[in-house]
Amino acid sequence: MYKLFIAFVFLLFSWISKSQTNQIRKVDQNNYIENKVDSIKNYYSSKTFNPLGYINGKEYKHYHLPTQSSPYLNSQGVGSIFMDGVKYDNLNLIYDIYLDELITVPVEYSAQSVFININKSLVDSFQIYVDDKNYNFKNIKINNYKSTGITDGFYETIYSGNFSLIQKHIKTSSQQNSLTIYKKSEIKYLFINGKYHDISTRKKLFSLFKDNIKKLRKKYKQTHTLYKDLQTSQLVELVKYAETL
Repeated sequence: MYKLFIAFVFLLFSWISKSQTNQIRKVDQNNYIENKVDSIKNYYSSKTFNPLGYINGKEYKHYHLPTQSSPYLNSQGVGSIFMDGVKYDNLNLIYDIYLDELITVPVEYSAQSVFININKSLVDSFQIYVDDKNYNFKNIKINNYKSTGITDGFYETIYSGNFSLIQKHIKTSSQQNSLTIYKKSEIKYLFINGKYHDISTRKKLFSLFKDNIKKLRKKYKQTHTLYKDLQTSQLVELVKYAETL
């Protein structure tokens, strides 16, 4: 009986050892395949990636004097562009709010002070770090959405969750003493149920949550701030709360 027990234990350990070996072989084989796939992808990218592929557009001509107010998003910054699934990093970028155009100053042509107006239709989104702040913009095309009062163009993504909060930067021009003055404003939109809604006023925001307007109004009152004076972080918290209703 003892010998039979020993034989059974030996067979059991042999089976476990064989199973573990097979599992290790499968893991090694999977890792090998994944490494090969990654190698092929990296090789393909290295052979097909064009670091200047983002330069697709026409030359940009400055139309305002340095002494005038600027039509830009602050000043020139550094950022990234996403085009057709490809990301281009560490680029010199300028966002012309007045024209709603993205401008780049290619390092390769910086000595010649060449500015390129990038073909907007090819840009999916872009990021720009300027004046100690990071901005994320996406190119929205109204044909892709059911919209209310929204036009094609670049919009800053402020928050993205169950709802999406975006902001349109606007600059209008006027003449003062023969100088062109650019005045900045913003319009915020909330994306709910496949539609963008203007929430530039408290009334417009509350109208989107008629079934829970009392709860949302109570949450808003806790800010002790006029709606037009809400900080971006306060509005984001209000949107996050609305997601829970």
